[in-house]
Amino acid sequence: LESVRRIKSLGPKVESQTWWFVRDELRIQAYNMRSSMLALNKVNANKAACEAAYKKYWKEVEMFDLALTKKELALATKEYSDVLTALDEYTKLV
Repeated sequence: LESVRRIKSLGPKVESQTWWFVRDELRIQAYNMRSSMLALNKVNANKAACEAAYKKYWKEVEMFDLALTKKELALATKEYSDVLTALDEYTKLV
């Protein structure tokens, strides 16, 4: 998945504090990812677990976006790590 690859490649931009780029890329990928993830949730055998992982992932994305808005490197790095963890948990289910 292209969106997953792009989300996972944001680490260097977070470290270099290129906040505008990370926020733009996050928004671009969010549009495609939401619809794709919802479609995958509908056809998955374990819909409840997928839905829970989906909600957790997007909650982490929102927290990451807030950290980017605050422009705090330590917070953004922690939230980015949480986003990657939640994304990995979701991809294991689908």
